[in-house]
Amino acid sequence: MQGHQTQIGKNLIDILMFSMYPDAKMIYREYIQNAYDAIIEAQRVGVLSQVKDGQVSVLVNQRERIAQVKDNGIGIPSEQVAIKLLNIADSYKDGVSSAGQYGIGRLVGLRFCDKLIFRTSFKGEPVLSEVVFDSQKAAAILQDQNDHRSATEVIDAITTLSMTSWDVEDHHFEVCLEGVKESYSELLSVDVITQYLAEVAPIDYTMIFKNILLKPSLESEEFKTLYSDVKHIQLSVNDNLDVRKGYETKVDGTGDDIVSLEFIKFEDADYGLLAWGWYAITAFTKNIPISDKKRGIRLRKQNIQIGNADLLNEYFDETRGNNYFYGEIFAVHQELRPTSDRADLAPTPQALRLYEIFKERFKDLKALYHFANEAKSAEKDINYGRRIIDDPTSTDERIVATTKINEGQGKLDKLGGKITGQTTAGQKVLGIYQNRVRQNNTQPNETQSNVPTPTTLPTPTMSTTVTVVTDILEPLKANMSTDELKLVRRIFASLSKNCPAANRELIEKLKKQVVKDLSK
Repeated sequence: MQGHQTQIGKNLIDILMFSMYPDAKMIYREYIQNAYDAIIEAQRVGVLSQVKDGQVSVLVNQRERIAQVKDNGIGIPSEQVAIKLLNIADSYKDGVSSAGQYGIGRLVGLRFCDKLIFRTSFKGEPVLSEVVFDSQKAAAILQDQNDHRSATEVIDAITTLSMTSWDVEDHHFEVCLEGVKESYSELLSVDVITQYLAEVAPIDYTMIFKNILLKPSLESEEFKTLYSDVKHIQLSVNDNLDVRKGYETKVDGTGDDIVSLEFIKFEDADYGLLAWGWYAITAFTKNIPISDKKRGIRLRKQNIQIGNADLLNEYFDETRGNNYFYGEIFAVHQELRPTSDRADLAPTPQALRLYEIFKERFKDLKALYHFANEAKSAEKDINYGRRIIDDPTSTDERIVATTKINEGQGKLDKLGGKITGQTTAGQKVLGIYQNRVRQNNTQPNETQSNVPTPTTLPTPTMSTTVTVVTDILEPLKANMSTDELKLVRRIFASLSKNCPAANRELIEKLKKQVVKDLSK
């Protein structure tokens, strides 16, 4: 190899600038990841007192087709600007102590705009440094088959560096995409950007989620410590001044209430603690639809999402399994680091072991939502019987209703024996359904004021003596046909079935008034 000088061809620039991220929105994650590292460093050296004082603002101007990402982190000293912004893959970041690594991601924005501009200032220096990358020049060089310049020569040809006077106390870093291309207009959509960053950025939870669910569920001192190590920044997108993760007290896609959070650890005998996380305890009534952008247990490192919402699907026995949950897992072991495009964890031994543990532990989550489905079936039986009791037409129907209620309660009792002492999550899920049944059976009733609850209803036999309740439609039988009565009865049954428990008394009064009006 003596006498040979290795060349890095210009095609490397093509890969870095135009091929790394297929989804344009990912550039915001990349630039906010860099901002997060700058804020961490600013806190470490005392420029910021704490990480949560770090601010990142995203500003888009659709008319001017400009997008900006600006942070109040450490900034870059003027003498290091050329080294840090023009040298490629020469970063000190390792993906372990920092969110970013390699020093290549900053170029990806060049694909989506005419000019990619970096501006920065460093506290104590009266200088603003600006580096401009020209996308059109880069495209012309890369497309010219007769141009054989090296990657370094291409960078030198498409960039300019300038410096101007600036506030000596200021410290910041700004990325500006000028001339965002028409085909990437989503990069200028406030709604699209906000939704995406609410999923992936290192930001805090909503106050309602923190105060009502997260903090009350943190019973273990170990999990309190782990949670305290999760850092977050302040993020704004145009007029959205405080973008946060979207979790609240309900699952948007199903309407299920979140009653609490369950915390989990992923440990290995050799490697120690690899990751920890939480998932929401709900009734798990059905799969969360794809329209709910919070569905799925997400994997995060440095509180920044790795991959997409479906990354962990393959570690469930059933692919749909992950879509029953809200949740987050934080990779904490120092050898768990993202790939360069942050689509997954790099395949270190620790990462491979973590994924094996996921497969083992997610079996428990599969058992949990299957358990919930059994409880839902029991509740359905009880509610079905309850609706018949509300508007019975015969003694036989009341016997059927009582039997159905007792069958459902028997299923719940059996599930109680099945779950006792096994998992707190299962006990909580069972409690949700027991409470729903209890609340359903204490609502006011027009046709019978003392309908027994499922736990006190006798199991009927052929010799059971049952009190026949008054048919609410009795006043209509004189002037309505059988088919007409059947239709009214179906309408009333649908109202009883679908009305919220809190409105049941009102529905019963309305039914009584309808009968009164129709009998005139």
